[in-house]
Amino acid sequence: MIQKDLINDHLKTFGAKVKVDDLALDEENFCGIVFGKKGEEIQINIEVIEEEDMVCFHTTLLELPKENREEIYRQLLSAHLFGLETNGAFFGVNPETDDVLLCYTWVLEQMEYQDFEAMLENLFAATKYWISELKGGGEETKLSPVQRPSGIIRV
Repeated sequence: MIQKDLINDHLKTFGAKVKVDDLALDEENFCGIVFGKKGEEIQINIEVIEEEDMVCFHTTLLELPKENREEIYRQLLSAHLFGLETNGAFFGVNPETDDVLLCYTWVLEQMEYQDFEAMLENLFAATKYWISELKGGGEETKLSPVQRPSGIIRV
């Protein structure tokens, strides 16, 4: 099976579960899914990187402000330590837009449907948490325990 087809199969299964027809990667191997209620939407993007045999799940948390960047970088890097406050995701900054992203990557050939769905759920939970934290933590939000994809074994 072509790796792009694997993700399209997972998108079709997920789409059927949430009652969204025609959920699929576009010609650039990209699909964006918007979750949440109006005014609190979170878009999670899925991109297949065929030359690397990887799939990347990512979302934008915020655009870096011109001032206080050091404080934000410190907060993000401290939280990133061992992935404990990110549900195993990682932060990145797009140098072209100054957007702070929260991302997961996964090897395509090892991705079962339950891994795919766990990535979406974990990234959504972590994104909701970090948007609140970066806005000053006004709302009491906690990260729930990580749903471990099948490729991770707890011993």
